[in-house]
Amino acid sequence: MQGITFLGFHSYQKWGLLLESKEIGSPPVKEEEIEIPGGNGRLDATEAHGEVKYDNVKHKFTFLSLAPYNDHLPLFTAIKNAIHGKKGRIILDGDPAFYYVGRCHVSSLTNDRGAGFVTVECNCEPYKYKMERTVVTKAVNGMETIILTNGRKRAVPEVRIETESSLNIVYQNDFVWALGSGSFTLPELELVEGENIVTVTGTGTITFEWQEGYL
Repeated sequence: MQGITFLGFHSYQKWGLLLESKEIGSPPVKEEEIEIPGGNGRLDATEAHGEVKYDNVKHKFTFLSLAPYNDHLPLFTAIKNAIHGKKGRIILDGDPAFYYVGRCHVSSLTNDRGAGFVTVECNCEPYKYKMERTVVTKAVNGMETIILTNGRKRAVPEVRIETESSLNIVYQNDFVWALGSGSFTLPELELVEGENIVTVTGTGTITFEWQEGYL
């Protein structure tokens, strides 16, 4: 049965709720405009400090309860105690490869001719995240060009190296590192949306691991 998993609780499996409707929002753009004294319109400074930023996004879910009428209030209480005001992962059965991170609000219980309807609203981070972190591993013997394909959200990967000497890493022709074995976070190695090319020279194994995010 299609449903929603809130903080580890599946709406149907845990509470017998049938998903009646869902409203999946889009994160508002954090627009910044500057007044032009004596001029027409406004100056759009939304991307003056880099890429577009987004505000939180809200999602709303309405469920039909299969419980008898006299059990509606106890069920509503159980749902509130489990997730109301709490923050965690929210997973849609229809989109199982991703999860949202947000705070749940069990907003209402309504009755219509004996049927009970429960509404849950979630205030979530702008991006949804891939369920599995992206991992790219490459054995290097000489020079290797590695393509790291990333989603919409920028990300800095964890870099893990196994080598008996060192590996030279070049990113965007501007950033160069010579690193031995270990685990590293390189702030300048920030992956943008699409293909990111990294050149690695030496002998050893290099692994990139990061969390992809999409709107």
